[in-house]
Amino acid sequence: MICYNCGDKKIFTTNFGDIPLSLQYNKTHRKFLTHKLELCQCNNCGIIFQRKPIEFKYLKQRYKYKFVEPEFHLDSISQLLVKIFHENDKVSFSTVSYKDNSLADRLDDSKFKNKYCIDKILTKHNFLSFLHSNNIVIINNIVEKYKKVDLLIQRHSIEHVFHLKKFINRACSLLSEDGIYLIEVPNVSKSFKNFDYTVIWDEHNYYFTEETIKNLTLNTNFQILNLQNIHNKNSSEDILVIFLKKISSKNYKLCTFENTLQHYFKFIHNFNFFKFNINRFFKKLKESYNTICFIGIGHHCSTFLHIFNLYSFVDQLIDQSKVKRGKYIPNVNKMIKNSSFKENSYIINCINDRNKYIDKINIHSILNKFK
Repeated sequence: MICYNCGDKKIFTTNFGDIPLSLQYNKTHRKFLTHKLELCQCNNCGIIFQRKPIEFKYLKQRYKYKFVEPEFHLDSISQLLVKIFHENDKVSFSTVSYKDNSLADRLDDSKFKNKYCIDKILTKHNFLSFLHSNNIVIINNIVEKYKKVDLLIQRHSIEHVFHLKKFINRACSLLSEDGIYLIEVPNVSKSFKNFDYTVIWDEHNYYFTEETIKNLTLNTNFQILNLQNIHNKNSSEDILVIFLKKISSKNYKLCTFENTLQHYFKFIHNFNFFKFNINRFFKKLKESYNTICFIGIGHHCSTFLHIFNLYSFVDQLIDQSKVKRGKYIPNVNKMIKNSSFKENSYIINCINDRNKYIDKINIHSILNKFK
């Protein structure tokens, strides 16, 4: 086993066992696909990653779901881009996915020219191939048809790629000389410190902190121009925005990651303690309430149920999404409905941001009971 970022062979691995894939919503309560969830940390660069990502063929159907990423900080990011390119009369740029549109829309189109969005110019199959198999033929075809750009924007998708270093090096091919690569990812530092195990998601192949994201440039033709660590008061995760500048020579600078190492070790080491106490907590809830109800049946809810093995405690699942209603999730023999709460219910809000159920107890407040 080697690190997908730096190639080092000194890897610390933690096995969470076989758990069902999240985002599986089926009309019948049948057997669901499972995935062996193993997290690794590289001793050399500190990057945390999945040992074996979900197979390519199982991801195709899941891209019909659209995810809404935080946008409160994008005005300041767009202003920073204006400063970075203040000497340029015109700036050509491209985006990777629909997640980048909200930033692209904030850029002055008299100066910034959006040449293409990769997930629009490629078929679904080729876009997944671009993300997950780093197909050099696809990269070359894009450059040949659309030319290189001054700015590449990628928000909340690089944590989904398979081979991180290969992807970054291929992305470099899309940029002109001195081009800028803007990457935005979740910052998992707060989650590790707070023992928030719902941060683990089978679709996230990489987990970054302010320390480890600096090592993205290791053995690449990029150097860090700017790094923004943005506090998100409405979420259990903060935001990292890194601006990478293309350079002519390889970057071999390695940054330290002592805080990440310390917090991640405690996060992993205390998992069984949390699992035992959370199960005991739910057993007591069963004695006091007629119904245990979960609201917001997304990947945070799935991780919470699967990783702590809480299936038997679920009495009611509520979600307003038409895609999910009338369907089942793995190992829970309760249909997702958009209904009112039953009498004497213990209601758990699984939505990872502020919402109309803010007055209800959430997953994080349950986890906080055992810190």
